[in-house]
Amino acid sequence: MSRTLASVAALAALAAAVSMMAACGSKAPKELRDGTEIVASRCARCHDTGRIASANYDRDGWTEVVSRMIGRGADLTDNEAMLLIDFLTSGGGKSL
Repeated sequence: MSRTLASVAALAALAAAVSMMAACGSKAPKELRDGTEIVASRCARCHDTGRIASANYDRDGWTEVVSRMIGRGADLTDNEAMLLIDFLTSGGGKSL
């Protein structure tokens, strides 16, 4: 009986620890909703913004580039990737 009580206590402690970790910021990064923010916080981790500004791709080209960067570890949600491609295709990257 004392083993059962110890097991229940250990499970309760584990559940409390997991709950505290979740409450203390173990959340996924906030999804960004603006092309400029995405470039600044995700693309500029590895690339100089001048390189992005000087690139001359159409929608298909930017789609290929963004897909390749995701394959190399860029941390983008599907929505962020779509927003980024829209931003870059519309010439937003030229103002960086």
